[in-house]
This record gives sequence, structure tokens and C-alpha cells, in this order.
Amino acid sequence: KYLIAAFVVIFASCADEFPERTPSPVPLADAVKAYFPSTNKATVEVEPTVSSVDIKVARVSTTAAKVVTIKKTDPAGVFTVPASVSFAAGQSEVTLQVGFDGLEPFEVYTLKLEIDDEFVDAYVQNNDGTTNFILNVAQTDWKVVANGTYYTNWAAMFPAPWAQELQYSEI
Repeated sequence: KYLIAAFVVIFASCADEFPERTPSPVPLADAVKAYFPSTNKATVEVEPTVSSVDIKVARVSTTAAKVVTIKKTDPAGVFTVPASVSFAAGQSEVTLQVGFDGLEPFEVYTLKLEIDDEFVDAYVQNNDGTTNFILNVAQTDWKVVANGTYYTNWAAMFPAPWAQELQYSEI
């Protein structure tokens, strides 16, 4: 008798409450499938006189002219990035100029670029690039001063000599 009452209390206290599911994003039918090509260099070192680098932006659907918006995350606040890039009809690739100012020598600054969701299709695999791109920039003044050939007595680990550039920085 008590066992039946315990089961009634336990099952009566359980409710079929499920968390609300957030719907998956639905790509727009006219999404141009924009991306950052994998040929972009993610880490660059620039001379102190250089104040910008170029990043390529590409798209799959090229039939119409389109303005693609780009979001940036710049923790250090040193990068200048246009809010969008413009593709002409038939154009598959454009250049995005990323500017920077006030970099400390030999410090690495990170910028995250992301193509706005309405211009991508997250459900299509793109082996040519990505919709998020992380750029690392360091301002350096390395100059090659010599080429050296190195040897070691640890022949088991490094059996052959190797060539190495020697660099110098005035900074």
C-alpha cells in the first residue's frame, strides 16, 4: 500500500518539461556563400613603415552585384576594417584592406573577421576557405645579415647539417 503511494507521488511529481529548443539558422536562398580563401596568410610580420595588409574575400555565387558585411573583433583596438566589401556582378574575389596604427614592435596583435550570417550557408562545406578568419600581425624590422650552416654532435637527433638565416633587428 505504501509502495503504491510512493510510486504515485514520484510519478505525479515528474512533469514532461523539456527545454525550449532554439531553431537552427536557416540560410537565405540568395546567400552568395562568401568566405575568406585559405590562401590568406593568418600570421604576418610587417616593417614599421607598413600600416595595412590586404585580405582576400571570395564568393561562390557571382551572378549579381552584392555588398557583403563583415564583423570584426579587435581586442587591442588597433585595427581599422571596412564594415563591408562590394562585389561587382561576375566578380568572385575582392580585396579587403585591414589598417592598423600604434603597434608596439614585436608584439602580436590579433583580429577576428567574420562574414555576416546572411551571406553564408553554414551547411555547405567549403574546402577553399572559411567564413571566420583570424589575423595575427606583428611589426618587426628583421633584416637578414648572414646565412649559416649548422652542425651538431647529436647526430642521432640531427644527422645532417642545416642552413639557417641569421637576422638582426635595430629595434
